[in-house]
Amino acid sequence: MPNLSDETKVSAAVWDRYDDEARRAELSHWRGAGKWADDEKWRNVGVRSRRRLERLAALTGRTLWDRPRAMLEWGPGGGANLFAFRDVAARYYGVDISQRNLDEAQRMIALEGYSGFRPVLVEGEPAEVEAAVTEPIDILLSTAVFQHFPSRAYGLRVLRTMRKLAAPDAIGLIQIRFADDAHAAGEPDLADYARRFVTATAYGIDEFRAACGEAGFAVLKIDHINPNSRYATFYLTAA
Repeated sequence: MPNLSDETKVSAAVWDRYDDEARRAELSHWRGAGKWADDEKWRNVGVRSRRRLERLAALTGRTLWDRPRAMLEWGPGGGANLFAFRDVAARYYGVDISQRNLDEAQRMIALEGYSGFRPVLVEGEPAEVEAAVTEPIDILLSTAVFQHFPSRAYGLRVLRTMRKLAAPDAIGLIQIRFADDAHAAGEPDLADYARRFVTATAYGIDEFRAACGEAGFAVLKIDHINPNSRYATFYLTAA
């Protein structure tokens, strides 16, 4: 069985060096790439995430922007979510296996005059991120990323790492691709990752709910369940 460092290297090779650059950039939500040439559509990615996090804060009685907040997004790609929080996040840690994505997010957000972005490159085990983040994280975010992880075990290690970085009153939003009766939970063989990376990994909803609890999150709500894309969004607080 490959270890998680091997899985990082195999998946990073795809996300940094995929042979179709236009497709790689579009999948990574680069501003102006492919369908994201529609800038309103690109901006709406982050608008949707911000609305959902603010809804989660309201569910918990929190006021999000009453003080400077540290955010962490696992898988920022080209920075569509980052863009939406540039006016409110004091610092925004972007964790990615692709240096090209981090460079693009940094380039894009610097043009907006935002200096709070902190890129974090994962080169080995996901847990290595813990040494790179220098403060408790108030807001955790990951959208359209867990499906690209090379294995369910990899995603669950990311989940536990995010919890370790969380402040005691942190909130979080994680979107997964879920399994159903027609699409069993699973993952490709690592040797087949480059062919199946777009929808590599799916979790049972109850499986991921239990994993959140084991990691130390409380699941307040599971929402935006889409039977076509098989996306589901978990609203979390640090338990």
